[in-house]
Amino acid sequence: MKFSNSSILVFFVFIIYPLGALPLIIIEIYNKKNYAFNYLAVFMGLFAYLWIPSGDLSRIQEDFDIIKTKEFLDLFSVISLDYMYNVILYIFGRLNLDFAFVRFSICIISYLFYFEIIKKIILKNKNISSSRLISFLVFLIIFFLMRFAGYLTGVRFTLATSLFLYGFFNVIYNSNKNGWYYVISACLVHFSFWIPFLVMLFNKLLKFSFSRLSGFLLISSSLFLSTYLISYIIGILPINDLLKAYLENYTIGFFASEEYELRSLLFRISKFFSTFIIYPATIFVFLTNRGMSKYKIFIMFTIILSLLYNMNSAYARYAFISIFVFTITFLVHYNKTNINMFFLLLLCSFITYSNSVYVNKRELSAGMQYKILYSPLPVILSSEYDKKWIGDNISKNGSMTKFQK
Repeated sequence: MKFSNSSILVFFVFIIYPLGALPLIIIEIYNKKNYAFNYLAVFMGLFAYLWIPSGDLSRIQEDFDIIKTKEFLDLFSVISLDYMYNVILYIFGRLNLDFAFVRFSICIISYLFYFEIIKKIILKNKNISSSRLISFLVFLIIFFLMRFAGYLTGVRFTLATSLFLYGFFNVIYNSNKNGWYYVISACLVHFSFWIPFLVMLFNKLLKFSFSRLSGFLLISSSLFLSTYLISYIIGILPINDLLKAYLENYTIGFFASEEYELRSLLFRISKFFSTFIIYPATIFVFLTNRGMSKYKIFIMFTIILSLLYNMNSAYARYAFISIFVFTITFLVHYNKTNINMFFLLLLCSFITYSNSVYVNKRELSAGMQYKILYSPLPVILSSEYDKKWIGDNISKNGSMTKFQK
């Protein structure tokens, strides 16, 4: 393998000072040097490695400490549908690696899947590949739609999302049946992806299309039936009562509405803008000629969102998936007549990213991400939150005590 002078320079600068290598990495991505995506994935992984172990991460850390002590077959007796994620935790635990390396690795892998989608979209659409600037803007759109904190915490949902979308792209736009393996893997990493899996399967097996009227009626009726229908579906699922209670907590319980009531108005506004693109995207589909046939699978996801509109946590997750389903479809079919929507997507993606940074400002202030500002790579990877630091700054329920009075 032949290495260019620029790739060698990026390698040595990245080891000595990762932040200093970032402008070089961005320039190389603009110049369509695919190797640079790997460095950017690792750079984002460093943020994940240094992320403060609070909130969900605190609970996952506890799961990690328990799972690594179990026998392998015992993993499948745990009350959880996320079997593959438990196996990942088990492997890292048996290798005696810190949980920070789980986050680091999952973050890198997730970004690499998205970067592969970017490269495939650019190759597939000549309207994009013929322009270096448009190719770079496509990268920015998808990169900024990847919410900052979600991919830096290394949790199961974001890993599952990257697997699902990579599989989705290959099945729908590359006619590659191997993509189904990634989709099913996503379901085994996080149980919530069984619904997107069924949507894709339904789309593949049944030949049908939406008219503007049928699409509008289905979305509207889903808004009215949402709470009743979701409760009924959970009630008839062939799973044990503990799992049903877990699902209800996300659909009609605390994480459906009460969680956001505890948050500030600015936080709620920020969360709204993080999924705002759903609304102009839906309008665009209804107004675009032949849009309903191109975006059929997006309409199916929008119907699901209508069912979940008053269930904050579940809605946010499926909205995130739906945004990418729309964006990938739009970029695959992009031409110059869609330039206004293209720049609206770019603007909304930047707003999404800014909001995702804002809602995690406390975690960023309390954590060790500041080390990226001045440290070489070995120093960053030797940093850790020891038990004393966690005891002084993280309460037993995972909340941060550092900013509490």
